[in-house]
Amino acid sequence: MKKIILTYFLTATLIAHFGVQNSFSGIKQQRENVRMQKIIVSDQKSDTKKLSIEAYPNPAEDHIFIKLDNQNSDNAEIEVMSFIGNKMNTSVDKIGSGFYKLNLRNIPSGHYYVLVTNGEQKQIKKFLKN
Repeated sequence: MKKIILTYFLTATLIAHFGVQNSFSGIKQQRENVRMQKIIVSDQKSDTKKLSIEAYPNPAEDHIFIKLDNQNSDNAEIEVMSFIGNKMNTSVDKIGSGFYKLNLRNIPSGHYYVLVTNGEQKQIKKFLKN
């Protein structure tokens, strides 16, 4: 009787071990596929020029200036977002080519992001409003 129980226990242990081993190898393969996808995506975007922005003064009081260094910056969309991602009600005035002024009087003090979208390119800049 002891031999039957011991044989049953060893068989169940081996089945459980190989079943777990196979599921871990599947997870490992999935992680490898995701890593390869990230590498491919980053290679495709490496040849495009990155959108470069400056935001000043930082910390800001009533307004902040945004300067874009990209040559096609006339079609840029500028948004101010709270630290948790809510869009804030601000007005954006274009001063010159690639130069914008954001009115921050209607938003409370705190940490914010400026999100600049120019075609396919996006750039985020963090700032503080006093």
